[in-house]
Amino acid sequence: MDEVEPGGNVSMIETPRPLADRASEALIGLLGRFDTDRPVIDDSVATSLRDLGPRVGSTLANLARAISRSDITLDATWAEPGLGIVRASITPMTARRMQSFVAGRGLDSEEQTFTGTLRTVSDLQHWLVALPDGETVKMSAKELPPQEISKWHIGAAVVLRVRVALQEQPDGHVRRTLTILEVSALDDD
Repeated sequence: MDEVEPGGNVSMIETPRPLADRASEALIGLLGRFDTDRPVIDDSVATSLRDLGPRVGSTLANLARAISRSDITLDATWAEPGLGIVRASITPMTARRMQSFVAGRGLDSEEQTFTGTLRTVSDLQHWLVALPDGETVKMSAKELPPQEISKWHIGAAVVLRVRVALQEQPDGHVRRTLTILEVSALDDD
């Protein structure tokens, strides 16, 4: 009560719930929607994860991977005075299901458009693409068909539709993987 009503004084205005409270409730509620008692994971779960972004999807996939590998069950409960209790239990089987759901729906990645100049072109290795800001990035062309790859040459100015996947490493560093989905010539109009 000291936190809610310091010194016993009731606030005259309604203060918003702290972000940590809202985030914890949302996370545990989302985890609960992966319940193994449901034969099919609802599309609304994918919509919720898509709205939260690829970093959340990636983090959930990492959590699921850790639970599955360590063969533990995560039981989580969130309770606040005056609000309902939210619970979730993630077993190793649920974790594997959650991990494949996130990967299968591409919820740990998003599509972005890049412009740049091709520095390398290969059907076996990553392409190097020089971006307008001077940065050179590696992009995988593994999803492009061979006839598409053969059309491009070093020095070509291009627009790339790319899937950007984020994966948080154990040390907290976020690794970004870029996969080219489509290449087109940059119009210099």
